Amino acid sequence: LYCRGLLASSLWRSGEQASARRYADEVATLIKQARGIPVGYDTIDGYRAVAEVYLGLWEQAGAAAPRAVKAAARRACRALHTYRRFFPIGEAVAWQFQGQLEWLAGKPKRAHVAWRRSLAAAERMSMPYEQAEACFQIGRHLPAGHPGRDPMLQRALATFAHLSAEYDCACVQAALESSERATHG
Repeated sequence: LYCRGLLASSLWRSGEQASARRYADEVATLIKQARGIPVGYDTIDGYRAVAEVYLGLWEQAGAAAPRAVKAAARRACRALHTYRRFFPIGEAVAWQFQGQLEWLAGKPKRAHVAWRRSLAAAERMSMPYEQAEACFQIGRHLPAGHPGRDPMLQRALATFAHLSAEYDCACVQAALESSERATHG
């Protein structure tokens, strides 16, 4: 579960969507076979990867996303919430992906509530990577020109840079550049 999850996430971030989906499907099957009960705290990356891939597929396809992808994304988020009930270290991750799910489902207020819960959990547990993820999601989903957008994105960028999270830095940088283009034409 852990290794295949990391592989799914790595493939997703490399742009190899079909392979990422195949591994995410395998991990989702392993989670289902465990009847939703996480086998150990170290499986968080497997749970995270499944949500990352399915929600990423949904985000890319937009409203045209297949029902199967949407259903898989919902199951992945439910699995993360089950994980967090067994292992509190999963709280920030569960709420971060729940926010993304709410956003994609057309519920922006619920999405921002979930991302704020993610940020609060990450701060409470001193989890800098998860804090940066929450800040990134909050910032990138605020409209260009919103006074809170760039400070949230800058906070995420500084933390990701401190953690040497290059992929995440590139994602934040792209969001900052889109803000810049939107405000300066």
